[in-house]
Amino acid sequence: EEIKDFISFLKLKVNPYSIIDFERIILLNPGIGAATVEKIKKIADKKDLSLISALNHLETIKLNDNHINVIKNLKNALLDFNLNPYNIFMKTLGYDKIIAKKYEKEPEKLAEKFENLVVLSEWFRNKIISKDLIKNMLDSLIETEKKEKTKNKVILSTIHAAKGLEWGNVFLACCNEKI
Repeated sequence: EEIKDFISFLKLKVNPYSIIDFERIILLNPGIGAATVEKIKKIADKKDLSLISALNHLETIKLNDNHINVIKNLKNALLDFNLNPYNIFMKTLGYDKIIAKKYEKEPEKLAEKFENLVVLSEWFRNKIISKDLIKNMLDSLIETEKKEKTKNKVILSTIHAAKGLEWGNVFLACCNEKI
């Protein structure tokens, strides 16, 4: 869950039109619900804006000052490519407090969640942060996931479907028979 939350944050930084990631991140904040998200999506559609740009036009939505500040912080965090995204996610958006509150009665689980998040912080240590760095990191995660899904498995394929793909071993069945 915490890894998906952070990856959604990263995806939203590079794609401000991602509805799924926007919903996941904004709904982390207590008091901001589906109705508010729908209103923001309507603003984006009506004004032909990205979801992040729509956050500049909240005057038509009734929100308390706390929620307005939370949304402003989110918008600024998503647009900031100068600071480490992990630090922004944890401190500026307060994810560390969100996850701590959620698992306050399960200290072992909480420790595991924070351990997973610390691993994520390594991705950005001593690197110059840019949109391209985040895109490349997300692309490498996709490639790793693809490799993991096919690891230790046999893939049955036609010659046509296999075109352009590579494997360590290939077995051709019934190639010398008259079928």
